[in-house]
Amino acid sequence: MLLLDEHVLDNQLDKLILGHLPVKKIGRGVGRKGMDDYNQIIPMLHLLAKTTFFTHDLGFYKRKFCHSCYCMVILRVGRYEAAKYIRRFLKHADFNTHNKRMGWVIEVHKAVIKGIRVGRTDEFKFAW
Repeated sequence: MLLLDEHVLDNQLDKLILGHLPVKKIGRGVGRKGMDDYNQIIPMLHLLAKTTFFTHDLGFYKRKFCHSCYCMVILRVGRYEAAKYIRRFLKHADFNTHNKRMGWVIEVHKAVIKGIRVGRTDEFKFAW
């Protein structure tokens, strides 16, 4: 499942849906608006199968959020560019399947992707 944080703009959700991506958004099909990021969203991700969660919240880029049952992607791009970089990330050779993404906390930048992986202590960088 591809899941957007409720703060990702609706027009970005619409672009992804028009591009035939099976994406949902918190408050629109999954969970409810106003869910607490750390106390409610993280436990929900543990219950959902192979979820890739996209957010602009920089506070999620922490090793403690690495878990083998989901992928967390923090978008460090403009709010009106989210759909573009989500599609680009999902096409990246290192992250183009659910299985390749699970266990990662990723930070997507315009020039680079960086990430931390469950069970590892180092930080990885990937070129576009």
